[in-house]
Amino acid sequence: MRLPEQQDVILLSLVAGARMRPSAVNWLCREVNLWNVAITRARSHLIVFGDRDFWSARSGMPHALLDAAEAKASLLSPAADPGQQHELVGVRLQLLLTDEIPGVLLDRNVTTDGYACDFDVRRGTGAAQVRLDHGAPADVEVARHLRLALSHAALLPNGVRLPAWHVWAGRPERVTGRLDGR
Repeated sequence: MRLPEQQDVILLSLVAGARMRPSAVNWLCREVNLWNVAITRARSHLIVFGDRDFWSARSGMPHALLDAAEAKASLLSPAADPGQQHELVGVRLQLLLTDEIPGVLLDRNVTTDGYACDFDVRRGTGAAQVRLDHGAPADVEVARHLRLALSHAALLPNGVRLPAWHVWAGRPERVTGRLDGR
C-alpha cells in the first residue's frame, strides 16, 4: 500500500453521522493507525470538517482531535499575548526534548552563522537548529508565511522548521522525528 505524501495543508472530512451503524462508528473511533496516517500528512495546517455535536458525544480519536483543536483555540484566543504563547511553546519543547532525548544539550534563542534560531539542539555527534513556526500572523498570507519559514530554516546549517502544533500535540516522536530528518 502506498501512503499519501505529506502536503502543506491537509483537509480531513469526518464523514460520519447519526444514521451510520454504531459498529462502523466505533471501528472508526478505534483505528489509531488510520488517524495517525491522516493527521501526520499535514506539514503546516490540518483542517478537519465534521459534526462537532456528533463527535463530542463519543470517545476515541475523533473526540481527542476535537479536544485538541478546542484547547489550541483557547490558547490562541485574541486575548492571549502572542509573546507569552511563543514562550510557552518554547518551554514545552524544551521539556519535551530533555525528557525524550538522554544527554541532549539545548541553547535557546541562538544566532548561528548570522541567522537566528529558537533552539540549538546537540546530542551525541548530531546537531540541529530549530525554528519554531507559530503560524502566519493575521495580516500575512499563509502560503507566503510557509515559504518564508521554510527558507529561513534552510539558511541554518542543520535547520529544521518545527510547527508549534507538533509541540502542542504532545507527540514526542513527531518532534524527535523532525530533528532526525523524518
